[in-house]
Amino acid sequence: MAEFAELPEVVWSERLTLRRPRTSDSAAVFALEGDVRTACYRPAGPLNRSASDADLTRNIADWRTYGLGYWIVEWADMVVGRTGQRIIDVPNGLLPGVTPERLLNTYYRFSPDVWGTGVPTEAALAALNATLASGPPYPVVAITSPDNAPSQRMAVRLGMSLHRRVPVPGLPDTMEFRRQTGPDRTAQ
Repeated sequence: MAEFAELPEVVWSERLTLRRPRTSDSAAVFALEGDVRTACYRPAGPLNRSASDADLTRNIADWRTYGLGYWIVEWADMVVGRTGQRIIDVPNGLLPGVTPERLLNTYYRFSPDVWGTGVPTEAALAALNATLASGPPYPVVAITSPDNAPSQRMAVRLGMSLHRRVPVPGLPDTMEFRRQTGPDRTAQ
């Protein structure tokens, strides 16, 4: 049974359509996740096709299981990104040694073609507002590395603030940004 049954199949913003993913999105998702420019802060680098397809399959399963996940973002009938929230349980590889907790991790990955257009912020805010309107029972967070300034700026635009830094063996500390719940209609 879905924990977020209230989330719609599609969300519209001023310029964008956010919709649930389909298996037919495989090539578009790989174009995003396999691009070295979009994965420059991912410790393991860009995903290969197999890993990208596995991530898409997991995302589709998240929607079926929980009623939420990462949306596919379309602008002018083209897939330009992915954003939304996914349930994660900590401690895990990103947040080791912390108190056990279930979180809604916010994700945003967009084609370099739309960087600087406001599309990523518009989409991430639309996805966040859809999740917050459902009254999520878990804290909404964004987990990033200290060197990923673009992700940190997006988290702040989404109304989040730094909650904690967590040491991760073999990697830079993880930064967790956390948001107080409640819909927000504008980015700062």
